[in-house]
Amino acid sequence: MSGRPVAEIVAPSPPPPPRYEVAPPPPRPAEIVQWRPGHWHWDGREYVWVPGEYIERPHAAAVWVPGHWDARGGRWVWVEGRWR
Repeated sequence: MSGRPVAEIVAPSPPPPPRYEVAPPPPRPAEIVQWRPGHWHWDGREYVWVPGEYIERPHAAAVWVPGHWDARGGRWVWVEGRWR
């Protein structure tokens, strides 16, 4: 995390269903990287698919909790993924 505030992403409608993705073989050992699944991003006009990718783990036991869309008061808010 950079410590910078992240702007909240709010969409007026629910995202489409997630796309099916097959993770390619990891480029480095699994202790170093983890697959971050793709997700829908709201660009202010429409949903755009962001493909999955491998990301570096902060430490070998870290587990990625994927981001998700959360319904709040008739709108949809993006909740960022995080390491735990």
